Amino acid sequence: MACEKIKRPKGQICVGDLDQEITIMSRTKATNNIGNIQPTINSADVYTVWAAQDVSSGYRSFDSSNDPDQKPTTDKFTLRYIAEVDITYIIESEGILYEIVNVQPLRRKEFMVIRCRRKGDETVAINFIS
Repeated sequence: MACEKIKRPKGQICVGDLDQEITIMSRTKATNNIGNIQPTINSADVYTVWAAQDVSSGYRSFDSSNDPDQKPTTDKFTLRYIAEVDITYIIESEGILYEIVNVQPLRRKEFMVIRCRRKGDETVAINFIS
């Protein structure tokens, strides 16, 4: 039995499309007893949710880099709306960290689109410092 392609109106989001588990974490900076900044993750502000991940084309990444006020993005996550999430958070997906560049609510705050820039894996300390 062959699978049939389901036709949907353009731009419609279905819960079944949210097939990638991601973790949204808060970044904080703490100073140790010597005065050095230690990057940390605030474990109280951690959300594990399902999202749809789209990788931006190279054209979009480089096109936005011409504007000094706009950071280039590499990925876009679509997920159910979480009011607390803003650009101070980071996203972890399959061991890769992403810096949030833009958060946009959709459909009367039922869903949201988060545009991100890939930062690397969890071992890179610069990922935690803005």
